[in-house]
Amino acid sequence: MTLGIENAISLTQMMRLFNKHSSQGARWAVAVEPNTGHEIGKSNDLILPFFNALIEKRLKDEKNNYKDMKPVKPLDDWLGNLKTFDSYPYKEYPGDIKEAAWLPGKNVVEVWQRFVTVENQNSQKKKLKSHKVGK
Repeated sequence: MTLGIENAISLTQMMRLFNKHSSQGARWAVAVEPNTGHEIGKSNDLILPFFNALIEKRLKDEKNNYKDMKPVKPLDDWLGNLKTFDSYPYKEYPGDIKEAAWLPGKNVVEVWQRFVTVENQNSQKKKLKSHKVGK
């Protein structure tokens, strides 16, 4: 889910939704785009690599006629901290995984970090904290 930091109403509602479902075990990626409101912005820069990584992880190979989907193994993935924008391999995440963005691969981590990080990162962190990531 990508959100514009300047769209306070939508950001608050979507973070509530994220908190509700991630606390129930849902794997969601969240990326809040700096200096953007309710617009597409640079969302495709993140969305395309994200879904490409998922397709690679989930599709069976040709010899199985692409039937069924491979299960997602979260322990092979990464988590992004929504307050600090740091990322960690799933097994090494130091915080509450229910408050982290799920990132399905190292290449997605790099794109996610570029997407959420700007020169004015401290301002964005302050705004995100006011929208109650997690508890």
